[in-house]
This record gives sequence, structure tokens and C-alpha cells, in this order.
Amino acid sequence: MLEDTIAAIATPAGVGGIGIVRISGPKSESILFRLFQSSHRISRYQPRRLYHGDLIAPTTGQVLDEVLVSLMKAPSSFTGEDTLEIFCHGGILILEAVLSAVLEAGARLAEPGEFTRRAFLHDRIDLTQAEAIGDVISARTSRGLETAVAHLKGKLKQKIDVLRKMLIDILALLETEIEFSEDVESPAAETPAKLQSLSEHIEILLRTYDQGKIDRHGAAVVIAGKPNTGKSSLLNCLLGEKRAIVTPIPGTTRDFIEEAINIQGLSIRLIDTAGIRPPEDRIEQEGIRMVWEKLAAADGVILLFDGSSSLTEEDRDLLKRLADYNVLPVINKTDLDHRLGEEEITACFPGTSPLWISAKFGEGIPALKEKIRRLVMDRAGIQDGEIVISSLRQKMALEKTLKFVAQARNSLEDGLSPEFAALDVREALEALGEIGGETATEEILDRIFSSFCIGK
Repeated sequence: MLEDTIAAIATPAGVGGIGIVRISGPKSESILFRLFQSSHRISRYQPRRLYHGDLIAPTTGQVLDEVLVSLMKAPSSFTGEDTLEIFCHGGILILEAVLSAVLEAGARLAEPGEFTRRAFLHDRIDLTQAEAIGDVISARTSRGLETAVAHLKGKLKQKIDVLRKMLIDILALLETEIEFSEDVESPAAETPAKLQSLSEHIEILLRTYDQGKIDRHGAAVVIAGKPNTGKSSLLNCLLGEKRAIVTPIPGTTRDFIEEAINIQGLSIRLIDTAGIRPPEDRIEQEGIRMVWEKLAAADGVILLFDGSSSLTEEDRDLLKRLADYNVLPVINKTDLDHRLGEEEITACFPGTSPLWISAKFGEGIPALKEKIRRLVMDRAGIQDGEIVISSLRQKMALEKTLKFVAQARNSLEDGLSPEFAALDVREALEALGEIGGETATEEILDRIFSSFCIGK
């Protein structure tokens, strides 16, 4: 496939001032000569310069558009191959006509993510950087973008390279012991300590996954409580628009409603749920079952109470069942007479004082947003500027690496031959190599790049 020349539209569909058609592969320069008619006489195109002229249909000679072109020669291009970019006007018909001419001149339509895949296969980037390109494009918050750019610049790759060097040094010690066991002092006393140090480094990086997942996908925060505490009103207030139906009739919300907000660069997925109470029918029963599923998977819970009435048995039951969850207790309806005491709520969540708000009039909402942000960040252990892992694939590869490192350490501590530990260290190197792509399978590559758009 690397012998083919590929092409695709690299800008979003729609109308715009500029559209880009990207071509990569050995025929890029010949396609340029066949399709482009410069407005100035040129004997040789200099790499990474813009040239102005007309793009000509290869069979009819018709002028398709007035364009700028830039040729980048291998290996000094994104893909590591000869690459041509055509900058035309941004109408969809013009872009399709230009792409058709390029395909007619000898290229084929690129597959999703194939430009980035070629960059990876030509060692221009590693797999963490390839994933970061997709994350930069799809980032929804400043935090997500910062994480993606750090990965794109190779910060995660540098951390993985440090771990890899530690593993290689340990393997060298073990192989020295195996090959020259009679001539050298046994490193058995030194190697377990090195393996322990490596384990600690891996565990530190693994603990950043919750933060990376939130930076990449956002945090799920469920609004829970008994019926008529104002959950839907609170969702509408936080969103700044009427998204959920609000009525005084208990059980109005049967299904859950999910919407995203941005709180100081942190993406929060707010989930409004059915009021939790003994269900009156099978539909409500299914809705409440789904509430508990959402609660189990949530990064945080806003437990909402009605401040205009005393605690009920339903409230007390929720307090008990959610005592071990990451809960932010909130008391609604400050605009009405206060009849709810805080003592029982505080007893269930020591060190946490309930926040009083009015979802109807917006009182206390800025403070609530800050508390939501803090709830999520404290749970994930988020630290500004920290390099994190952000995909489940990276997490699973690190966990596998950690398992083999532990097995190697246990083998040495149990007095087994160093061959057993060396085998586990090689397996750990194999697992660690999956993160950067050194040992990734075609199945993993297909799964990663298939999620990209065709022009990237």
C-alpha cells in the first residue's frame, strides 16, 4: 500500500474561503506536472514553496480553479513521502472536481487516517503522537487540547522511552548473569530493587489515567435525588437553556438527559435522571434502574435535596446508599422557607457542608460550578501540567507491563534462575512497545486509524 499515491479532501465539507486537497506518495510530483499550469514559467519546483496558477482537468484541458500548490519532498513531509497540497476555493463542487482530477491523474482515494498511518509507518511519529492528532482535532476543552498537544509534541513518548531504557538496563544485567554466571558477581541483589523502582514509575503513570480520560472525554456528573427536588430545573440552570421538562408532577423525568458544559476548561457531562423512589409502574422501574447504572459509572454525583421540606425516608435511604460515592450534597429552593436541617447530611459526608442554591433564580450557581469542578479534579487527582495517559489502550498496555515486571521481581526473590526473570522482562518490553507502536499489531493499528477522518 505504501507504493500507492493517495489523495483526499483535507478540509471539512461545506462552503469556505479555502479548501485543501492533499496527495501523498511517489506520484505526487508527476500529478503536479500533469495538472498544474503555473502563472509564471518554472523549470523546477522548490519544496515547501507556494506556487500560483490554474488547475487543469487532465482529459479535457478545462481550467477547474485558480489555485496555490505546495510540493514537499520525502522524507521532509508529514507522511515521510513526497506530498502535494492543492489550495483551491472552498466550495464542495470545486473540491470534488479537483479531487476527481487528482484521482484521474494516478492517485487513489485515501482510507480514514491513512496519511497519519503513513507518517507512523515511516517513523515520523509514534503511536501516542498519532492518537494525539485525532485528539487535537476532536478536543472540546482547553484542558483536553493541552493534553493532546503535549502528546503530539512527544512528552508521553519521552516518559515511555525512560521506562523502556530502565527495562533494557535490567535485561542487560540479567543476560550478563545468564551468560557469565561463573565470572561476574551476581546482580541478584541489585536487580529486584531496580524492578521495584520501575514498578513505582509505572504505577505513577497509571494513576494519571482518570485525569487523562476526563481531559479526553469529559467527566460524567449525575444529578440525583428523590422526585421534585428540582433536578431538571438545575440542569436547565447550569446549561443556561431549557433542556429538560419541568413540572410539579412527580415522575416527569423517566429517561435520563445528558448535556455537556465547560467549566474553566473542564468538560462536564451533566446527566439529569429520574427521581429515585419506589416505582409505580414498569416504565418508572426501568428508569430508576438506569439511574443506578449511571451512578455507578459517574465521576461525581450532585445529590439534590428540597430545602423547603424536612428530610424524608427517601432522602435518608439515598444518603445511606450513596455514602461511598463521590458526592456533592446540594440543597435547592433557597427562595422558599428553610425547613431542612443539615446535620444528617453532614454526618453522611464528613468534612462536606451542603451548598444552598436556587435553581429557579440562579442563586448559588457560580459557587456550585466551582464545587463541581473541584469534585471532579480531586477525584481524578488532576494536576495542571502533568503528563498523563489518556486512552484505555495505553492503560491496558501499562498494566500488562506492570504484571510482567512484578513476575520478574517475584522470580528473583524466590531464588529462581535468572532465565525466568529475563523472559518476563522481555514480555514487559513487548507490552510497553504497544504504547508507542513498536510492537502493535495490525488489528490495533486498524482500530486506531479507522476513527480518523479520510483527509488526515
